Amino acid sequence: MNYYITWHYTTHGIAYLKHILSWFYKNNTLQPPKKLVENIEQEELNDVFDVVKKGKKFDKIFYLTAKQEVFDRISSRRYSYKDNYKKDEILKEKGLIELYNELRGDSDLCYNLDKEIVYVRDKYPTKLDDFKKYLWREIQHYDISTQIKWLKGMSNFSTIYRGNEFQEFQLGVNDLRDIQGIVNALKDFVKENTCPDDNCIVNISLGSAETEVAWFILADNGILPHNTKFIQTYDDKSIPGKRFKPFCIKQVPVKLIDDVRDSFEFYKGTKSKKRELVTKLFNKYLASGFPVLLLGERGTGKSHLVATSKKDNKREPVEANCASFTDNTIAESELFGYEKGAFTGGEKNGKKGLIRSAENGVLFLDEIHHLSKYMQAKLMKAFQTDPENKFHIRPVGSADELPVKNVKLVFATNHTIEQLKNDLLPDFYDRIVQYVVEIPPLRETKEDLKKDIESVWKYLYPNEESLIDPSKELLKWVKSLELRGNYRDLQNIVRYYKIFNEFDEKTKNGICNQYGINCSALDYTKKCFEKYHLTSDGKEKFIADIDLSDSKNIKNSVLSQFANWAIEMFGSRKNAAKELGISEKTLYNWKQ
Repeated sequence: MNYYITWHYTTHGIAYLKHILSWFYKNNTLQPPKKLVENIEQEELNDVFDVVKKGKKFDKIFYLTAKQEVFDRISSRRYSYKDNYKKDEILKEKGLIELYNELRGDSDLCYNLDKEIVYVRDKYPTKLDDFKKYLWREIQHYDISTQIKWLKGMSNFSTIYRGNEFQEFQLGVNDLRDIQGIVNALKDFVKENTCPDDNCIVNISLGSAETEVAWFILADNGILPHNTKFIQTYDDKSIPGKRFKPFCIKQVPVKLIDDVRDSFEFYKGTKSKKRELVTKLFNKYLASGFPVLLLGERGTGKSHLVATSKKDNKREPVEANCASFTDNTIAESELFGYEKGAFTGGEKNGKKGLIRSAENGVLFLDEIHHLSKYMQAKLMKAFQTDPENKFHIRPVGSADELPVKNVKLVFATNHTIEQLKNDLLPDFYDRIVQYVVEIPPLRETKEDLKKDIESVWKYLYPNEESLIDPSKELLKWVKSLELRGNYRDLQNIVRYYKIFNEFDEKTKNGICNQYGINCSALDYTKKCFEKYHLTSDGKEKFIADIDLSDSKNIKNSVLSQFANWAIEMFGSRKNAAKELGISEKTLYNWKQ
């Protein structure tokens, strides 16, 4: 059997699937191209299924979905781009703009396809055929069930693929950022619906970044049919103004983890499968040329991971901490540079800027959630590449744009993906969330803990001849900690452990008597760490500071503190209100 398997893609919609399948049918093949195929026009492919010919087709199309709200949580473009029809030249040419204005302006009609067709048939009968013919240009905004109904019942897809040759599978996935949940659901799907000798083409680039990782995990564990091939499809965003851009198809290795050489030493000798996957994914993603987003708690080593890219790129990454940009003027001048005399206090001969400095290398923007909306919009435009893979930026004070070539972009944040969606403009979010690498916290990789402590020792004391030899008691204690500060917590622990052993006996006894502890490096380390450093992230428990002398205002004081804690805990007032099951107005009133 020959199968084509893909996830639903919320930003492109089901017409994109039809066009990809049309390419295979037009080229009379069920095999992915051996070389990259570019400039595939969607408008031209849209008519391929109009006529039945002696072309090869897949025995079955498996279309993987989840509930609509699950997809809506990872991208809002289904709604935020709904006015794009107003700029669609084809719809203008066919005189359909006024019709769409009426449909989109009526909440009872909008995206209810059955009602829309009745409305058009009754009010614009001469436009009904064109409305149906060009509906593919708008179908991505409808819900998944409507898109599938259109594909099977109204489009030319049904001329070629009939009956059960197209099959939707709504997998029990409630979070498209949950790799483990996706892997489990896909594993069950594959085992129930494929055989080891089936020929499968899997489009891994649709769904979410996590679904793509899940396919590689299944392949590495031998769960997919032996004759599985992976493809990626992506459109050319460098073409301005064109609503449906040409797309590319390319085949990618199935055994990514086996095929990619382990060139990074960030987790050298790791026993952790999670860490092993991080280094190999980061290596592969960075080499692709597409932006990479690193997600990880504070202190997990995101900057150190990026620094390892020097080995392959032959130069130091250019790094900026977005939290250091105190205003837009500073951010713009640091990133884009400025011309001589652009403003008072600038360097005499102007400044090159970080983006230009990263040419032919890596630009690493840490703590990306601190960027203002203004700078996000500026960078979104700057990071659009032309056909030669060049950025075009305008330094402050310059009238001309300057080309910058071959810049690999890496972003990092300690916010969750949900928080990041609230921090960033939707377009900027979509641009940077292409390849995502989640760096596990130390509490999830405790099999490497002894090695981590030794690595921290080498980092802090590179000239010391003898390394720390963690005792069983020290390791047992450290393993019991949540280590919310990750490597930063380990650094503090190592410092305390080392300094105690350097005290003379009199000082040791004096300190231990004062603290009421046994005279040992371990007890001293425990006492100092627990007294001066967080043993949790500080957000898991709400602790109110109550002034008992002001009994009349205790309630208001506690509610105000709780509101501030909740907003910080969940990333925004909107998120906090949703998690607490109250209105934003109520939370706002508590905060006052």
